[in-house]
Amino acid sequence: MADKFSDRRGLMADRRSVLGESAQADTLLIKTAAPLKNFPSLSSSMTQFYAVADNSPALIWTAGTDGLCNWFNKGWLEFTGRTMAQELGNGWTEGVHPQDFQPCVDQYLKHFKAHEEFLIEYRLRRSDGQYRWILDSGTPVFDADVKFIGYNGVCFDIHDRKESDDNKLERAQSAQKSSENRLALVTHDAGIGIWDYNLVTNELVWDDSMFELYHVARDKFSKTVDAWENALHPEDCQRAKDELMAGIHNIKPFHTQFRIVLPDGEVRYIKATAKVFFSEAGKPLSMIGTNRDVTDITLVDRMKSEFIATAAHELRTPMTSIFGYTELLKSMDFDAETQKEMIDTIYDQSKAMIGLLNDILDMAKMEAEVAEIYYMKPQPIGAILKALAETLVTPDNHNKVILEITPNLPDVNVDKTRIEQAVRNLLDNAFKFSPNHEPINMQVTEVMQNQQRKLLIAIEDHGIGMKSEQLKHVYDRFYRVDQTGIVPGTGLGMAIVREIITHHGGTIEIESKFGVGTKVMLYLPVDE
Repeated sequence: MADKFSDRRGLMADRRSVLGESAQADTLLIKTAAPLKNFPSLSSSMTQFYAVADNSPALIWTAGTDGLCNWFNKGWLEFTGRTMAQELGNGWTEGVHPQDFQPCVDQYLKHFKAHEEFLIEYRLRRSDGQYRWILDSGTPVFDADVKFIGYNGVCFDIHDRKESDDNKLERAQSAQKSSENRLALVTHDAGIGIWDYNLVTNELVWDDSMFELYHVARDKFSKTVDAWENALHPEDCQRAKDELMAGIHNIKPFHTQFRIVLPDGEVRYIKATAKVFFSEAGKPLSMIGTNRDVTDITLVDRMKSEFIATAAHELRTPMTSIFGYTELLKSMDFDAETQKEMIDTIYDQSKAMIGLLNDILDMAKMEAEVAEIYYMKPQPIGAILKALAETLVTPDNHNKVILEITPNLPDVNVDKTRIEQAVRNLLDNAFKFSPNHEPINMQVTEVMQNQQRKLLIAIEDHGIGMKSEQLKHVYDRFYRVDQTGIVPGTGLGMAIVREIITHHGGTIEIESKFGVGTKVMLYLPVDE
């Protein structure tokens, strides 16, 4: 272990030398409370997190997407007695006890790669040279688009509790409560709830964030584990309770995800992790853990899985036709008319594939936050939409667009290609969800909205419409109104439309009634 530790230190020294002058830049960022360079999408709440964390006596750290630590608060630096430059990257591990080093690093990397919460227990050298037992709670951080941007870590000094027995438990918990009170300010802004379960007295203690996560008032809180169990989703209740008991009896670590039902009936997904403390005789004394709401992440992951399945199906269908017809054309002779029918089918299926791939590529650009180049210039929007409407009426498509354009409309500053893409997506949706070849109405006129001149493009169908719950998710990426798969599509169209209209400084409004139809209204600003 000693040789391995020495080799690792050499590797860390090399890594810090690569960082070079960036350490000074990181220090400057901390002093100015600016977002760190590895966190390009920090929200205002995260900015507040850094400001609060740096003034907390607790030990707080952050890491970027590369797994390297890029910031430590003053509490950490005062505890270790080291400088920011010494701790950056992997430098902090030099303070980890040699016997704990490899298990600590292995666990850290394992959870980091999986983007999951963790609790790691190790000894960290204090500025006076004494090694103290630390419980390190790491939480993955995601931006507004649920993109992974790094980790936040909050460390508990559990040295007294680690060495306590039954008689010392109350004193150790009292000291721990003081530490948790200081941590509450930090964890609140990070959306992390902390709970402490006394296994001797059956008393459950929640911090403020836990009450917010569960929407429970303090005066309604029973202070027993029943308060948690009563909030569990019926389908997850027994499993979550069994996993809690397995953690208490040291059968397996308590690291799980479950659903809770809020008082208003809303279902939320919670990720939980905890550490159990035992007496010298092996008796479980207490359990401390964290909760984090991962509803948005979970739903997006599900939608992505559904999207992959849908995209694979949508690509397989035209590919099968293309492959089958080309194989026949290569191996057999057909008359001219039959050949033309086959080539037409290959052409149509290839066109469908190109459309699908273009949607996927557009969505990938948004996911990667690539700045798309828009060629904006004043355009006669009426003429653009008239030409577009005419191209969508073909012999195979009996739906028709009834277009109403107010005369003498002002030119609008737009990217012609992108506006055509947005309107085409909306018309395609209207066609797909309109049975019996019902016509599509498109109205283009000038209106006043919020005391500003706007150009309104209103597209109305008489199709199946949407329920209120479906309407809530219409802009969600990978969400499909039709879950049966009968109506083709990837669930990307409306997300792309919103991206385009938002880039143009416009807004979208949707009115829909199930069984009656849908009306989508695009408002584009008119330059004065």
